[in-house]
Amino acid sequence: MASEVIILIRSLLSMTSSETSKLWTTAVYQVLCDALKYVPNLIDALEYEIESTKKETLADEEGSEDKTKLEGDDWLPMARQVVAALCVLGGFQQRVRPGCSAQVCCL
Repeated sequence: MASEVIILIRSLLSMTSSETSKLWTTAVYQVLCDALKYVPNLIDALEYEIESTKKETLADEEGSEDKTKLEGDDWLPMARQVVAALCVLGGFQQRVRPGCSAQVCCL
């Protein structure tokens, strides 16, 4: 289902012949830009998660019971939106399906 949605959004972005398609294009670009604005916050949240995991590991090795943990998964919705925006912008490739032909290139 995700591949069909991505193809639909890409086709909406590529059509600029009518006023309706221009409105869709503007709206989709705005949503994509809003999603990509989460990237700095997402990086900060993931860095914090990595640091807190390191602290937990060190505390476990030392036998300390003081554990700091990121409450909730607030960064997951941001990550989903960022990944979706990147997929629409070209980071998504169609997977191989039965009946498809594939070409393997060696570099």
